[in-house]
Amino acid sequence: MTDQALNLTTAPTRARRFKMFHIAEMRVLDARVKVHVVNLSSSGLMLRSDAPPAVGTVAIFDLGAAERRGRVVWCDTDRCGVQFMVPLTDAELDALMAPSAASTSPARSAFDRLASRFSTTA
Repeated sequence: MTDQALNLTTAPTRARRFKMFHIAEMRVLDARVKVHVVNLSSSGLMLRSDAPPAVGTVAIFDLGAAERRGRVVWCDTDRCGVQFMVPLTDAELDALMAPSAASTSPARSAFDRLASRFSTTA
């Protein structure tokens, strides 16, 4: 096997990421904080928060259809990236990305309430 072929077979692959806007709960020690999940993959997530945790922080993320422990691997102003200690399964990822999960999220409910205020009836 050539060196080039070896590099192609051993290079890590990046997990497919899904854009979303999902309110989740992050638990660090005894503190519980609501965060906005901006994108999600089987290996981790990106979140937005007014007070993101520091790099290296380990937290538990309650995503609704799944719960995972993860470590903050990068932070930039109000965003940070989290790597799960145990990846999400395909079934968990499917459940989190299902339209029914999005329609029952607190963010979706708030959007629906706001949209109903501005809807026009003929």
